Amino acid sequence: MRPRQTPPGISFAAYTNYIRAIGYVLDGQFGSGATQLATLATAMQSRPAYQSIQRRGHARPERVAGLLNIAWQTELALNLPRLIREEQLASLTIHWGTIQLYYAVHCAACAWLEAMEGPTAPDSHRAALRALSHHASVAGMFPLPWGLGCRSCAPVVSFCGEIPNYQPSPVNVLATPGPGNALDYLCLALKKTREWQLGQRVDRWKRDNKRLRISPMERSLQDGFSPTTVFDFFWKLRLRTNYQDAEFFTVAHQYPTDAVRYHRGLCQIAAASLLVFEKLVAAAYGRGSLASVAKKLLDRSDTSKQTVGQRMDLW
Repeated sequence: MRPRQTPPGISFAAYTNYIRAIGYVLDGQFGSGATQLATLATAMQSRPAYQSIQRRGHARPERVAGLLNIAWQTELALNLPRLIREEQLASLTIHWGTIQLYYAVHCAACAWLEAMEGPTAPDSHRAALRALSHHASVAGMFPLPWGLGCRSCAPVVSFCGEIPNYQPSPVNVLATPGPGNALDYLCLALKKTREWQLGQRVDRWKRDNKRLRISPMERSLQDGFSPTTVFDFFWKLRLRTNYQDAEFFTVAHQYPTDAVRYHRGLCQIAAASLLVFEKLVAAAYGRGSLASVAKKLLDRSDTSKQTVGQRMDLW
């Protein structure tokens, strides 16, 4: 029997609320509006894990530049409805924009991992997500929302990282989040993502062991993988957008205000996430080297001055 599909309107509402909640977490941590990125840059610089980064010389320059350019160009494409002041296009672009958010953040993260580790840096999505999980939940590299991890969901849910052992209040993902409960929505997003990850592992275990059922104890053992972070949530969102829940974007035109909010949220999260990794690349690879790569893009695209160009002074 095929699993029952969630109605597209419900999926759209749920994803919209998760994205809005992450935006509220950013607002709560770093303030809202034009000063948010500057406050985030200062917060990154004050973190002991950031201050411990030493300049490295074994990164492959062409790979760092290639990854950064993909991240910046993808962010630029994501922002086009905003940049041309036609946000009514949001309902037509957020399907691919959801995927662009993941790839922009992923490529920026991989540029930093390359700067840190050179040829031994993770070379797959899964390996990069594991590395980011370690830096988020163990090494203390990231503030919220990136620094939260869900470390178990079976038999109990627990969180780690910036707010270890946090006990979120129950929320209804179909109810609009607010500044006061945004963190609880983020926790729910990570919990649901981990349940999805665990489901994949359980299915694999059943196939490998030729079993139709799994015991609670064995299921708990399967839940022993790396903490689930917002980067895993972006990955899940990208996969479901591509392969499972694409239909929910077909109803976005029925909710134009929500579509615009969703798109703005994607752009806000992308800008903040890219700044985090730009700061980290600057620390490990050199601010001058990072600026040199960015300048080549700025020379080719005046429009990029409104995205990456506005962050360069914060590096």
